[in-house]
Amino acid sequence: MRRPTTYEQTLERLKTQGTREQECFSRAVTALRGKGTAAEFSATITDARAAIDKLVQDPELFTSRRAAVAGDATSLMAALGYAPLEGLPGRYEFRTATTPVVLRRLALASASLEAALREEPTRRAAQRFDHLPPEPALGASGTTTLTLLSGSTAPQRRRYDADDVLEKVMGWLRAASERNVGVEDLTLVHPRRELTPDDLKRTLQGLGLWPSATLKLKGDEPPPPPPRPSNKPKPSDIFKKIKMARKRAEREERYRSAPAPA
Repeated sequence: MRRPTTYEQTLERLKTQGTREQECFSRAVTALRGKGTAAEFSATITDARAAIDKLVQDPELFTSRRAAVAGDATSLMAALGYAPLEGLPGRYEFRTATTPVVLRRLALASASLEAALREEPTRRAAQRFDHLPPEPALGASGTTTLTLLSGSTAPQRRRYDADDVLEKVMGWLRAASERNVGVEDLTLVHPRRELTPDDLKRTLQGLGLWPSATLKLKGDEPPPPPPRPSNKPKPSDIFKKIKMARKRAEREERYRSAPAPA
């Protein structure tokens, strides 16, 4: 199975259909990445892809030239050949000739947007840790590996020097959880012990968090499982069964008491 094409690879392919257009498109996507939330980025990219895919599939259809795109998509849509419709926020119209070269460029742009959307969660996750100091080399002596358990995501791990203080670890925990957590929000799964604000200045080795430790943030437990359906019958069902049994018994009694035919 072929590996998915990366966003950077799609940009190189897009450049073959026009360097200037590729640069405008790349700048627009970069600007969108720096705005808003991941959900807003996803909504804008998804709408833009749907619009150009529809146009590429049927460029002669008038409605294919119209697009509704969520978010601040003016720069992106302009790079794709669309102009905003006056008085209609979020509505655009394709105003470029639909030549084979242009349609090919749009098809490649759609592939680029698909790759950008696929890579965005990983990119944003990595960006959260950019401000952290680098980890010690893997296998270096005097290091400890900390594991953060989460109820909603896979466990996260990071290496520290055994002489690092706990306060240094808090920056990673805040980035990993995207919450302004403090030591009071931290639970040690292994080794088990209580932490206090005074422990922030102590080394990881001094706290016993060496050569490894497992941590968990309070309030980050997985949601409880849904209640299991009860096999206990409803009172109305019990009453219905009793009523039907009585009617059946009455019919049988009438049948037994009926005179035999002569």
